[in-house]
Amino acid sequence: MRILAKTIARSTKIPQCAISTFGKPPPKKARKREVRAEKFGKKWRLQAKLKSEERWTYYDEPLLPDLIELREVLFRKYQRKHLSFEDVAAIEK
Repeated sequence: MRILAKTIARSTKIPQCAISTFGKPPPKKARKREVRAEKFGKKWRLQAKLKSEERWTYYDEPLLPDLIELREVLFRKYQRKHLSFEDVAAIEK
C-alpha cells in the first residue's frame, strides 16, 4: 500500500543572473521552478522541474534551499495539527 502525504508544491523564480533583486520585480527572463515532495514509507522524496520542462527531476540528495523550505512548510502544518511531529523530524535528519 502506498502512503502518500499531501504533495507540497511551490514555485520559485530563478533569475538569469545572480544579482540581488530585493524590493524590485523579478527580471523579465526569470524562469519558474516547481518543487514537489512526497512521503513514501518513512522517506521523503523531492522532485523539481522548470515550468517549460515536461518531466520531473528526482533528487537523491535534494538541494539545501528546497529542504529548508520543505521543513518550514511541514512545521507550519504541524502547528495547525495537520501533520505529526515525526514527519517534521524526518526532514531534519
